[in-house]
Amino acid sequence: LFLQGSRLVAQRFDTTRLQLTGDPHSLPELVGRNGIYGGQAMFSVSPTGVLAYQESVQRPGTRIVWRDRAGRQLRSIDPPQGTTGVFALSLAPDEKRVAVTSDDENNLEDLWVVDVERATSLRLTAAHGSSCDGVWAPDGRGVTFRSVRSGFYDLYGRDANGAGDEE
Repeated sequence: LFLQGSRLVAQRFDTTRLQLTGDPHSLPELVGRNGIYGGQAMFSVSPTGVLAYQESVQRPGTRIVWRDRAGRQLRSIDPPQGTTGVFALSLAPDEKRVAVTSDDENNLEDLWVVDVERATSLRLTAAHGSSCDGVWAPDGRGVTFRSVRSGFYDLYGRDANGAGDEE
């Protein structure tokens, strides 16, 4: 998967010859970019091929969209309530949750876990400093993220259900 402009394109890659093969296929919608972090594309894909991405629309009002390999929209959700939109996202291995970086009215970045099936959001971090860019543990039980707590970024981990303290 890669971007051509704001269009997400899928094309097979031959790992032996290290080159693209076959015809490229693109989504009809435009995929958002994170302007704060060098313009990275706002999408995540699971090992089984389910794709979640942020549409390229002005915040607020952005939705997170799930599609299957055939391009059919499975669902879409709004960002966590009380936030101004989504900056970064990571799809959980179970494909039922997504970790999102979002900011509140004070522009403080926090990490949220959105449960798509229950339509609920859980704020994993709060008021410690800027916390962002969550990455799921392979078993889906925890989320690792970066946070500025003492003037620079450090890595922290937290149970994805919000239990216990950060490490």
